[in-house]
Amino acid sequence: QLTAEQRRELAAELDGMGPFRNIVGFLGLLLLGKALPDAIFSYLRHLAGIRGAEKLDFGMLGLDFVLALTGVGMLYAAVVLMSPPDLPADLTAALEP
Repeated sequence: QLTAEQRRELAAELDGMGPFRNIVGFLGLLLLGKALPDAIFSYLRHLAGIRGAEKLDFGMLGLDFVLALTGVGMLYAAVVLMSPPDLPADLTAALEP
């Protein structure tokens, strides 16, 4: 029988992607958090007719779209592809109190 502390240590040893997952998730949020508001406010400025925003800059909107897609892809990779491995059934049985 393993104690709770030993279980936590074992789970931490099995999950070697933890720090990388956090970095990839942070960078994905950073890209998405930059691109999405930029595109939304650019479009709202165009709708409001603010001086300097009479014509939409489709190049910048395209760049925002690419950055947002990259951010979403990085978040998907961090959450789904880099998730901690499932414990094998025999190990799970040994870990239960």
